[in-house]
Amino acid sequence: MKRHGFTLIELLVVIAIIAILAAILFPVFAKAREKARQASCNSNMKQIALAVDMYCADYDQTYPMSIYLGGTTVWTFYDVLAPYMKNNQILVCPSEPRRVAMAELQSIVPVPLGTTIPYVGYNGNHAVFEDGPGNPVTRRDDACIRQSELPRPAETFCMADGEIELQPNLFNSPVVGAHNEGFNAAYCDGHAKWTKIRQVTNQYYDLGMNAHYVHVIAGGPYINRYQCWGVVRDDGSVGALR
Repeated sequence: MKRHGFTLIELLVVIAIIAILAAILFPVFAKAREKARQASCNSNMKQIALAVDMYCADYDQTYPMSIYLGGTTVWTFYDVLAPYMKNNQILVCPSEPRRVAMAELQSIVPVPLGTTIPYVGYNGNHAVFEDGPGNPVTRRDDACIRQSELPRPAETFCMADGEIELQPNLFNSPVVGAHNEGFNAAYCDGHAKWTKIRQVTNQYYDLGMNAHYVHVIAGGPYINRYQCWGVVRDDGSVGALR
């Protein structure tokens, strides 16, 4: 009995069909995977918002300081919120688990950090997490913020997908487009949501001196801003509370 195999043309057609299907399906699978990570990140943000609210309830409705000196050790708002989360993984974005290394922060802080958190994926709103009065680390004298002082808590970030900027603006907190051309944020009223952003040509450098393109917020009261910083005032403008 004579046996027939594939001709070269038939084999090439099959390979071409497989390649076309792969080109169509792989981006779909990648987008679906990122959508799942986005949902996981948003869940982290919701937990962070709850942790911030619980901290404020324990401290006379006052938000934590951004960074402070305890004895001979420096602590950050990440550390004081950690007991309310019971899991440091909540501070890690699933799409970029090593976004900000605390060792990089240590390199620009002259006093030892006391943190046991190796990496974080989010940065706080430093007009909500203020430096506090007479802060010896930052040499600033900004009073801590109380929840009742926020004019529009439902539109004010407390934490978001973000980096820590080294240059050109030290300690600014650029948002990061980690999830399908957008980022997740926790808000001061306790909710969390995804917000669209767009890339522009400007660049900044993070604590590790890695260059990043700037992404600006596409809508809402923070429109055309690139950083998770500021408090939304009653008139809709954004800036420091004082």
